[in-house]
Amino acid sequence: MAYRDQINIRPAFKQSQVPCEGEVGDLFVMTPLAEHDPDPSPPHLGKASLWFCTEAAVENKQPAIWQRVKLDEYARCGMPIPDPPENLPPAHQG
Repeated sequence: MAYRDQINIRPAFKQSQVPCEGEVGDLFVMTPLAEHDPDPSPPHLGKASLWFCTEAAVENKQPAIWQRVKLDEYARCGMPIPDPPENLPPAHQG
């Protein structure tokens, strides 16, 4: 049981393309898996992805533009949460 409210965006199952329709700020979760199919991927490489609409569809002229949200870490129950990227030391070329 969660100790805070959680938001669950129901995924579009067996989906391999983002929708043509969309308004700026829309979120879309998709997966090529069918509902209740086990995901054979390693824990940090799951087959579900989150997309954010950055440009609205223009009726009969242009489909919406979606950008995938990059998920950089993962955690399981009982694992310490990794530091956010902004708290990590700067990378150096080398």
